[in-house]
Amino acid sequence: MIPVLLTILKVIGVALLVLIGLIIFVVLLVLFVPVRYSLDAKKAEEGERPFTCLVRGTWLLHLLNIRFQYPDAAYLRVRILFFNVFCFGKEKDTEEKAGSTRSSDKKHGRKADEDPPPPAKEETIPKKETAHKSDGDLPEKDISVKVDDPTEKKEAKEAPSLRGFIQKLLSILKNIRYTIAQICDKIKHIVNNIQYYLSILKSDAFGQAFGVCKYQIWELLRSIRPRKIKGSVLIGTGDPAGTGQVFAVYGILYPFLGSQIVVTPDFERKVIAGEIQVKGKAAVFHLLKAAWIIYFNKDLRHILKMFKREAA
Repeated sequence: MIPVLLTILKVIGVALLVLIGLIIFVVLLVLFVPVRYSLDAKKAEEGERPFTCLVRGTWLLHLLNIRFQYPDAAYLRVRILFFNVFCFGKEKDTEEKAGSTRSSDKKHGRKADEDPPPPAKEETIPKKETAHKSDGDLPEKDISVKVDDPTEKKEAKEAPSLRGFIQKLLSILKNIRYTIAQICDKIKHIVNNIQYYLSILKSDAFGQAFGVCKYQIWELLRSIRPRKIKGSVLIGTGDPAGTGQVFAVYGILYPFLGSQIVVTPDFERKVIAGEIQVKGKAAVFHLLKAAWIIYFNKDLRHILKMFKREAA
């Protein structure tokens, strides 16, 4: 019985070790195997498709394949092995089919909505003639008109209107005093906040935290920057002076671009055309490393606490 239990435990232990090894292997693949990306863009001078763009991303020998294309309509596809996980751009076809069916219905004379039935005619009911009474049958009424004295009305209105005007004037003056006091309090509060934030920005903790964040972000951008850039561009502004200024900017950037991108000026026409190819790679490890160092930096956490304390 004991040897059987030992063999079962041995098999369970080996299975657990294999499972843990597979998990570690997958985690290492995700962290250190980079995602390779490429961009192909082209701008033609004339033609049916003046601008085309193709973005591709692959991971682990095309195990994961992402493709984005923008010739006439945007198209996005995400594929794992040979299975399409996500595909965007097919809904337009269904809309076009629905539009074609509607147009065919219109050609054949079909109506989408039927006309409402005409309203029913109302029957005219003859009105009965009312008998008019003679003037002699009506009873006589005494008509008496009261004439008000205008002087009494003026005296009654002048007293309350003057009191109301004085009360309104006093309330307006009180409100102006309160508003001025509130504005002064707000200005003092804003000045105090500005002084507080300036003291934080001038502190040594902020300088150290800013230096760490700047270095980590720079290293992250260096790790994901394109490894290969190649292209040729034709630029013309229609004005020789403007084209010369653009070409002067290219001369300043030439030490960074080198011979990878060739810019050709056109001093006669107003045109922008060319093609460019970009290739690079990015690993998840560099992103997680930068996020870990920035998040657990003591100076940065102290600065964030100071900002939150003032906001509360």
